[in-house]
Amino acid sequence: MDELTVYENNEVAPYEYNDYIKPNFLIGAKFRSTLFDNKIMAISLAGIGDAKLDKEVGVLFYSIKAAKLKKLLKGNNSSFYTQLDKAAQRLTGYTMGTSNPETKSFDYMAVITRAYYKKGVFTIEYNPRMVDYIENIKKNFTILNLETMLSFNSTYAFRIYEILKSKAFFPKGVRKKGNTFKATISLSELKLCIGIVDAGVDKVKRILSDKKNPDYDKAVELAPEKYYDDWDDFKRYVLDTAIEEINEMTDMCVTYEPVRSGIGGKTVEIEFIMTLKKDIEDEEEETTEMSEEEYRDHILDEIYEMFNGELKLKDVRAIATVANYNLDKVKKAYDIYENNKDMCENIVGFMIAAIRNNYTKKKSKKINSFLDYEQRQYNFEEIEEFMLANN
Repeated sequence: MDELTVYENNEVAPYEYNDYIKPNFLIGAKFRSTLFDNKIMAISLAGIGDAKLDKEVGVLFYSIKAAKLKKLLKGNNSSFYTQLDKAAQRLTGYTMGTSNPETKSFDYMAVITRAYYKKGVFTIEYNPRMVDYIENIKKNFTILNLETMLSFNSTYAFRIYEILKSKAFFPKGVRKKGNTFKATISLSELKLCIGIVDAGVDKVKRILSDKKNPDYDKAVELAPEKYYDDWDDFKRYVLDTAIEEINEMTDMCVTYEPVRSGIGGKTVEIEFIMTLKKDIEDEEEETTEMSEEEYRDHILDEIYEMFNGELKLKDVRAIATVANYNLDKVKKAYDIYENNKDMCENIVGFMIAAIRNNYTKKKSKKINSFLDYEQRQYNFEEIEEFMLANN
């Protein structure tokens, strides 16, 4: 790779698709960041389908025109370049870590190894070890809405929302009516996740990485910086303001209860209760219709479940788009796929062909001839032209 290669990507596209995938590995990471940094990360993940893999060095990189980035972030002309410069320094300095007490494992790494600006293009390079976490992820991820994430005014609200969103699901095989979820999080771990306590400080880092089950309370206790150490201050200036913003601007309604323990009833954990707003509205008025965005999200979820989570979000979206978000068409094509599964190596290409050409369940040469359809060959402009022509 040249010393200052600029990866040209004329219209990188988080703007076309509002939903993006973020690995739960990153959502649960312990690091300190600014709102500006978090939003840059969100934009890069939303456009990850347009990112490129430099096979020579194993680097996944994402480029975006600085003018487009400034527009998305509502940047100020006089200070945006300076903000971007400082963000690049911070992003490459973050060590993000996560641990899982159940499996007694932990993992800490620099996620972004390089960030630079040249010829009006801003580029970030992801750690080669992150490629499978980011590009090929098929499980343990959360779908987030880019427009929502870019609307946050507080980094604490941003981080708490995505943490709670990652926990707002029913475990596989569990079916319950309604969408109200509970999650209990250690107060110390939450402080590390949202950056109240800097997990990058050596004293803290040693505690988090020395053991398979890190002592979050000890890490917070030994941290040299003590922001919002008092529960009342944390509740007033961090938690309450963040939840007020989440309830006002997102698809969730959140409440919480402190969990106290020991002498004096010290708060050690927080129990969050999250209810999706569309379900609250459905309970209040059964005739309330889904918005177009909610309907499309519902269809994407249905298709994703149809294939047992084996397809990437961009492939699910491609199938939904060519079907004009008509679930019946997708189900019909899926039935045909099931009937021809033994000779189909490319699921996405087959599904798109079946929907476009109105295949029937009967096996035919017409179907067989399309089995060599290139999965990454489709593009949304072509699909939209097809939809318009058939409307």
